[in-house]
Amino acid sequence: MRYVVKICKFFLLLVLFNVDLSAQTVTTVSGYPVIDLSALNPLGAVFSSADASTRRTQMNQQTPSNTAYLGVGSSVSDHNGTWNAKMSIKFQVMRANHTVGTTDWATAYNQCKSYNGEGGAAGQWRLPTQRELMMIWILHPQLIGKGGFTAFAATSYWSATENSATYAWYVNFYHGGVYINTKANAYRVRCVRDL
Repeated sequence: MRYVVKICKFFLLLVLFNVDLSAQTVTTVSGYPVIDLSALNPLGAVFSSADASTRRTQMNQQTPSNTAYLGVGSSVSDHNGTWNAKMSIKFQVMRANHTVGTTDWATAYNQCKSYNGEGGAAGQWRLPTQRELMMIWILHPQLIGKGGFTAFAATSYWSATENSATYAWYVNFYHGGVYINTKANAYRVRCVRDL
């Protein structure tokens, strides 16, 4: 409830002072597309860069499974867990999908943590959380064309956020719907890198 009150106050201030934060949310860094959520920092909705780095390290130390929770358990990895509670304050989004086709959840998770490119080495990339993927959908129109960014296909993309041992969250980029499905299902992959 505290977060709802904070969000309401924030939007009230935006209306009162007519602050335009849209220009502060999508940018390029070293020529790559980046989402900058520093304007949300007063709301407590984002991780600091150091906390985001710690989360990424912990996430990438996990061995994902289509039949079990990540090794850290539901208190961290599921949709109410600490990894999904906040978004990275600033993160780079891959310019294009990781692969041409679709893949299951565990493979998607591993593809991101082993990706080496676009200014980041293996271990610096990860699958976006459910909330980050939702933010990418919201800011998608602003991202198109920034730093060579290509539009998401009007289809579904995996998030790193689990719902149970055998289900994970995904976002449909046709209409922005957020759903769960079995981790064995095949969806597209677009990785992110904390900055």
